[in-house]
Parts: sequence; C-alpha cells; structure tokens
Amino acid sequence: MRVLITARVPEEVLSLIRQDHETEMHHEDRPIDRGKLLEGVEGKVGLLCTITDRIDTEVLDVAPALKVIANYGVGFEHIDIDGATQRGIPVTNTPGVLTEATADLAFALILATARRVAEGDKRVRQGKFQYWAPLLFLGQDVSGKTLGILGMGRIGKAVARRAAGFGMKLIYHSRTRLSPIEERELGASLQPLETVLREADFVTLHVPLTPHTRHLIGSRELELMKNSAYLINTAR
Repeated sequence: MRVLITARVPEEVLSLIRQDHETEMHHEDRPIDRGKLLEGVEGKVGLLCTITDRIDTEVLDVAPALKVIANYGVGFEHIDIDGATQRGIPVTNTPGVLTEATADLAFALILATARRVAEGDKRVRQGKFQYWAPLLFLGQDVSGKTLGILGMGRIGKAVARRAAGFGMKLIYHSRTRLSPIEERELGASLQPLETVLREADFVTLHVPLTPHTRHLIGSRELELMKNSAYLINTAR
C-alpha cells in the first residue's frame, strides 16, 4: 500500500507506517505546496494529512485509488467529508490526544497575558530592563477571578479543572449542558453567552469550527466584554 504523508511526523509514527506500507513524505516543516500535494497523492492508496492541507474535490479526483484519509489531528474541517463519503473513503482523526496539551496551552496563555510574561521577556532580551518599579509591567491576578469557558467539551472541562487550583469562579456556555454531577464537581455554572461575556475576566474558546460557531466572537461580542477582560483562543 502506497501512502503519502504530507508533513514530517515523529520517527515512531513513520516507522509504524513503514512496517506494512511504502511511504512518500514531505520533509519540510512548511506546508506542502498545492502542486506537490496533487502530484504526490496520485496513485496513492493512503493519505496522512494535517490541518494545513485542503483535501477537497480536486485532491479526491486525482486520487481514484485512495482507500483511506488519516488526519494527523483532531479537527477535520479541511477535509471534504461528503466527497470522501461519496467515494467510499473513510476519514479518521485523533480525538482526545491533544486534550491535556491544549488545556495546558490555554492556561499558560491565561497566565502569560495576565502577568504580561511575553512583554517582560521581550524587555529583558532586548537589554532594556534596568530596574524594578512598583507599576512596571504590573499585571492582573488570576486567582479568584471569573473564567468564562465557551465550549465545555473535553478541553473545556480540562481547563476548568486547572482553574479550580486558582480558585476561579467558573461560568460556561456550551451547546450541551454538563450533568449536574459534572457541574458540581467543576463548580461550573451554565449561563447565556452574553452573560459569560459580560461577567468573565477571562474568556477562553474551546469550540469546534462549524457553521454555527464561525464568527462566534465579533465586534458585538467584544463590546460586551469588560475593558479589562482577556480573550484566549486555542480553538479554530
């Protein structure tokens, strides 16, 4: 089975695939060029792609032998699912593998923005830090503040668990409400979107990209937020 891999992947992954298949891999970190993608997928039976690859009708049409599309990641909006289904090509993804990592990143961004870590780091690296002053890079507390979570799925709940360690008040808005037991365990309260935006000191996004969530946050929503609030986006 001939497989096209559109990005460099860990050696462990590559070795596993090569046990049973002949592979062709894009060896650069930058996304594969469109022309190389179309040329490379011809005659392939398997395609391992990433979020940066647009797998649309054009790609599917030049690869009639394709039997499987394996997405290296969770989100799959870059793949024409309907087109693949019509051709009998299964599409796989990796739900759950990035839950804790993404939650770590989201909370790291909460801390970094509140405490102005990037600004201070830049000042030091530029050799401009000369003295401490009471108001120099004075940030905001995270402990005890209100965290608004938009999208309380796997990642949203993982962020909520981290927030508990900082004694944060948790409010959330989500398509599906948590069970009473989960709400009690997380200390989270379901609220309308407008309430979350108005009351939260930090708003963190954890929703998939769908027609319903596209442009979820626009000028109207930003105007509802506190002037002192922070918006963290680790979703699409």
